[in-house]
Order: sequence, then structure tokens, then C-alpha cells
Amino acid sequence: MEAVFCRIRHNIYMSTKPHPLKIAFIGAGGIVSHAHAAAVNKHPEFYQVLGVCDLNLEAAQTIAERYSPDAQAFRSMEELYDAVGSELEGVIVGTPHFLHEPAGIFFLERGIPILMEKPVTCSLDELERLQALERPGVFVQAGQMQRFDAEALWMRDFVQDAAKFGSPTSFDLNIWQNIQGYIQGNQQHWILDGNKAGGGICISVGIHVLDLLRFVTGEDFLEVTATGRFDPPFSNQAESSCSVLFKMSGGVTGTLHASYTPSRVPYSQRMVLFGERGALYQDTVMKQYAGPMMAVSEDPMITKFADMYGGFEPIAESAKAAYPEANEGGFSLQLLHFREAILEGRKPTQNSLEINHNTIAVLDAIAASLQSGKTEAVAALSALTA
Repeated sequence: MEAVFCRIRHNIYMSTKPHPLKIAFIGAGGIVSHAHAAAVNKHPEFYQVLGVCDLNLEAAQTIAERYSPDAQAFRSMEELYDAVGSELEGVIVGTPHFLHEPAGIFFLERGIPILMEKPVTCSLDELERLQALERPGVFVQAGQMQRFDAEALWMRDFVQDAAKFGSPTSFDLNIWQNIQGYIQGNQQHWILDGNKAGGGICISVGIHVLDLLRFVTGEDFLEVTATGRFDPPFSNQAESSCSVLFKMSGGVTGTLHASYTPSRVPYSQRMVLFGERGALYQDTVMKQYAGPMMAVSEDPMITKFADMYGGFEPIAESAKAAYPEANEGGFSLQLLHFREAILEGRKPTQNSLEINHNTIAVLDAIAASLQSGKTEAVAALSALTA
């Protein structure tokens, strides 16, 4: 990872004649129009937007007009490819989840690399079908942007430092969102339908903190035991709330509580992670998606009750100092990583389908456990897809 950021820093600050990567947006919803479009705007010299496609042609035109009079709007991937496919070097897919696999197949078959918004697919079967279509220089990068944030990079190095943190032992993860605030009255929204979203709260937002935990600890999920609720307006096995017990490699155990149905809650993510010597602790803060992360690394053999509260320090400033380039933001850096992999004709070294495999596999296992009521094993990376 350090080498990745050294290269990105070189490209950002040292290149005098950067190659403008010719890209297109697939989907013109909020994640594209806000997060991904803003990432492109940070380095306009690195990207040339050739087109945007969406069934809502007006939305596609709005995004296309931000970049160039030459950027075109289309209603379909076929129309976009027929018009600009010969020039296209990469696409950013930000469609509803059930359209990820079809978009992946379409562009991989035509030799075009893809940055796919999370979840990269709705199931492990879909992910492996996309893997089978990859070839040198033609790949899918999963859009798990939190792996590129400065705090996440600092946390990873802290947790994987045996002298400071020791071996990870246990964790507690929370992620909450009031779904009615998100869908704004649209009770037919695709995210409520398990057939279109791939599930419920876990695959749509729980994936963030599950993948972040994997990144920080360097461990993979092995088995899960899940229970949950399936309240209206959710349908087709989309869980409205879920509680999960996990076992990970390295002997790490922990829990996730995720819910779409609190009557009042800030959309927020929380992680607590304990090691043999240190700890990470995060609380929620109103109007912030993720509150400040605190860290402590001390002799664990405390002898006074009050000592339990001492030594925790916010990591934000330390993270910024250790990874100044990461203060660009996760969306910007993952896009730069995508660009670099394309220009070098290789798979990304972060967020490849192989790396993302366990994140999608654990979501499959959670869904299976919710239906069976039993502990379910997480599918391992097979020899064919490793």
C-alpha cells in the first residue's frame, strides 16, 4: 500500500504532461453526480469525460455538461459504446446494485476496465462471473473508498504493529440509517427490494464497515451467525435490521449491529476494535457519518479503575501527518489508483475482485444465516479465482 501512495503522489505532484484518461459514467444518480464527479473535478488534467449514460437522459446531460461541450449523454450502454467506445479507456459504474453485473459483463467483454461502486456485485456467484472475464489490463476495481482514507491507513498500520496493538482479539461494529429519510417517501425504491439491492441493510451500508475491518486487521471472515428483522417496506429477503456474530482468521471474534429502522438516528458508522496491547474506539457524532477515532496503546496490566479511561488520543492529526496525500479523500485517491492501473496495464493492487472476494462472501453468508437460523461458513477464495 505504501508503494501505491508513493506512485499516486508522484503522478499528482510530479507529472508535467499527464495523460488524460478517457472515461464515462454509467449511471447518473447521487453517488456519481456528487462523489465520483467531485473526484474527477479535483484533477481535471487527469480525466476526459466522453459520456454519461442513464435512463434519465436529463440527469445524464446535467453531468455531461459539467465537463465539456463534447461530453455526450446517452440512455444506454450500447448507445454510449457505439458512439465513443473506440476511445474509451475506463468506466465508473454507479447504477443500482442489480445492474452492476450486467454492466461489468458488457464492458469487460469489450476490453474496458471498470471502477464499480460498492457492492461490486449482489452475490459471490456474480463476482466470480466477472472474474472469469478479466484479463491483463482489463479488470474490475471495487469501489470501497474508505480503504484510501488517511485515518484508515493509519489504523491499518497501528493495528498491524504487534508492539503497539498486539494481535486483534475482538470488535464491535455499528451502522445505522433511517431508511425513510433516504428514500424520501418513495416506497417503490429499488433499495427496498432484495432482488434488486442484493439484500438489505448489510449489503447496502453494512458493507462499508465490514470491508474497513478487513482492511484494518488484515484478517478475513470465516463464519457468521445472524439474526434479523424483515419489516415493511422491505421485500424479497431484504433485512431491515441485523445482528451478526463473526469469527475471523487469526481468532478474532466480534459483532455487527446494523439497522435501517430507528425512528431517529444519525446516518453513522462506529467501530471498536481491541488488541492484546491497544485499542481503537469510535463514538457517533450528530451530523457526522463517522465520529472521531480514538486510539490507545499502553501496558494492558492496569491496576486502577480510573486507568481504564486514560491514554486515548484522537488519531486524526497523526493520520494526516503520516499520509498527507490521503487528505485528498477516498473517492479521489481510489480514482487515481484506477487510472494508474489502467495506464500501467495491470490490475489494481487495492480493491481488486480477489481482494473484495471475502467482503462479498461474508455478505452471502449473512444472508444464508438469516434464512437458515444457523452458523454459516464464509466461502473461501477458490484456486480458480485466486
